[in-house]
Amino acid sequence: MNESMDRVLADWLHVGPESGPREGLERSLAATRRVGQRPGWTLPGKWIPMELTMARTRVQRPILAIVMLALLTVAVVAAALFVGAERQQPPLLFRNGVIALAKDGDIFVADRPGGDLRPLVAGPEDDRSPMFSPDGTRLAFFRDTGQETFLMVADADGTNVVEIPLEATDDWSGLWSFAPDGRSLMTVANIDGTMRVVVRPVDPAAAPIVLDIQLLDASMYRSWAIPTFNPTNAQEILVVARLEPDAPEGGGLYVYDLATGGIRTIVEPADEQYFQDIAWLADGEHIIYNRGLNPHIVAADGSGDQAFDALRGRFSPLSNDGTRIVAERDGEGVQTGRPVIVPINGVGEPVVLACGPGTDIECPEPPTDWIWSPDDSLLIGTVYHETSSSGEGPLTETYLLVDAHTGQVTKLDWVDVGTPAWQRVAP
Repeated sequence: MNESMDRVLADWLHVGPESGPREGLERSLAATRRVGQRPGWTLPGKWIPMELTMARTRVQRPILAIVMLALLTVAVVAAALFVGAERQQPPLLFRNGVIALAKDGDIFVADRPGGDLRPLVAGPEDDRSPMFSPDGTRLAFFRDTGQETFLMVADADGTNVVEIPLEATDDWSGLWSFAPDGRSLMTVANIDGTMRVVVRPVDPAAAPIVLDIQLLDASMYRSWAIPTFNPTNAQEILVVARLEPDAPEGGGLYVYDLATGGIRTIVEPADEQYFQDIAWLADGEHIIYNRGLNPHIVAADGSGDQAFDALRGRFSPLSNDGTRIVAERDGEGVQTGRPVIVPINGVGEPVVLACGPGTDIECPEPPTDWIWSPDDSLLIGTVYHETSSSGEGPLTETYLLVDAHTGQVTKLDWVDVGTPAWQRVAP
């Protein structure tokens, strides 16, 4: 609008539309038609209230859903952590399979400790010393024909028995162990007057491997220093050896690499110090050993060697999960005269076995004569009894069953069935 038009409108409004000049109204309407209308987006509350309100609602709902989902996720994770903390149970490594034993020249199995025996491998030959592969799929044993002794390997159900040739000129220790993959076995043999490690593939057509490493002298060699495979790496072997002719008689503790022939020192030799009870932990990264009746644990690279200050004396093989042993003394170093199950990390109370002094049950001695069930809930112990006052007669073997959680001991009905071998079954 211009100044003259403003005056016309003012006069028209003052006198009222009935008496005001008609041309003023027409001029006013004409002027408004020339002015552009205000865009709708500048008046949101008047022109687009529904569209704006709906748009805001669509933005808020996804945000609310995301917040609720995040809260639900946090709650689920917290509940899982709480349940895990409450359980504090390690994962099950294995289930208990059958137990293999040797009696009257045949190999038998039982479904449970002390259970009825049923023949697995039978025949006119004298079969003995059964052992299962770590995965429970193979069974090895010795067969004596009266003229020769053979190493036999079969499927775990006793089928597909094959003979593994042994060189007749070698003096075999009879202490064999499977590789973790079950494809070979290892022992110690006296070859030309020298104790050597021999690895024998289960394939009868394959040649044995004799390691280029000298063990202790035959007169000093002991079964408790038998070489053992790394449970997670079939190429690594733990051995007690004398790398130099003038090295101390007790030798040092080493890891031998089958793939490269390399030798890694774990514990240096020491005068008048002998190794016992050597073993890998289940993780394949730590080693436990006994020296001068002082148990130690050390990393597989030789670092972090730690002694069990209070725990002295011999001890059993490790539990399958690598956390417990049966020892002669408890975690406080007290000589109880009764075996105790002790956590190797020192955490938790020892479990005293209900055998030995103060009971009517004789304990195995030393504690190395215990074997663990694959699920670590039970132990079987072998007790050797003299049959003559001179101690020169044959030994009679009886057996005990132990609850590893309570220490309760039960006598089994088995007699003279050799050293039991418990089959591992995948969970």
